Amino acid sequence: LPVPVVIDHMGQLDPRLGIDHPAFRALLDLLHTQHCWVKLCAYRASADGPPYGDMRAPAWAMIAAAPGRCLWGTDWPHPSLAGRPMPDDRALFALLADWTPDAALRRQILVDNPARLYGF
Repeated sequence: LPVPVVIDHMGQLDPRLGIDHPAFRALLDLLHTQHCWVKLCAYRASADGPPYGDMRAPAWAMIAAAPGRCLWGTDWPHPSLAGRPMPDDRALFALLADWTPDAALRRQILVDNPARLYGF
């Protein structure tokens, strides 16, 4: 598509399938285009639930594939929980520190990437 597309909730791919699964590889291929972005939001895709450790490998793979097209979000106010417990937004934010130990990379995901995508 000739317009930006944001894949929400890390594609909601089941992390138990692994990062070598064809669906996950297809998502990474999309991230290699210049029009696809991904929102790093773990709780909807997690099979394990809090603390969402099963989302670490997918997050690292997405960030490694396209650090300039990753965005962060919590999905607050968490519509459509479908029986899931209410996420703790502080814990969701803390995941980003685990996924991106480099402060410059965190700034890119939190500030620079959204500014570029949305024209701030």
